[in-house]
Amino acid sequence: LVVFGTGLPLAQWHRLARTDWHSCARSLPSILQLFVYLEVTPSIASILQLKRRRIKRAIFVGSVLLLLLEATWSALGLALVPFHGGLREDPVALL
Repeated sequence: LVVFGTGLPLAQWHRLARTDWHSCARSLPSILQLFVYLEVTPSIASILQLKRRRIKRAIFVGSVLLLLLEATWSALGLALVPFHGGLREDPVALL
C-alpha cells in the first residue's frame, strides 16, 4: 500500500488512453496464474470446516480482490511510465 500510495499522486492517468490495450492479451496467462488455488484449497477447506458455501465465497472474494489489485497495479504502472516519440521506452532505461 505504501508503494501504491507513493505512485498515486505521481501518476498521469491520461496516459491510459494512449496505451495499446491489444498488447495486454499477452500478459493474460500470467494474470490467470494468480488465480490458481490447488495449493490453498485444502487449507481453506479445513479452516472453514468443510462448509461448501463458505469455501466458495472465500475463493470468490479472494479472486475478486486479487483481480482488482492486479488491475489497479497495472493501471498505475501504465500511468507512471511516460511515452517518448510515440514509442514506449524501457522503464529501467528511464531510471
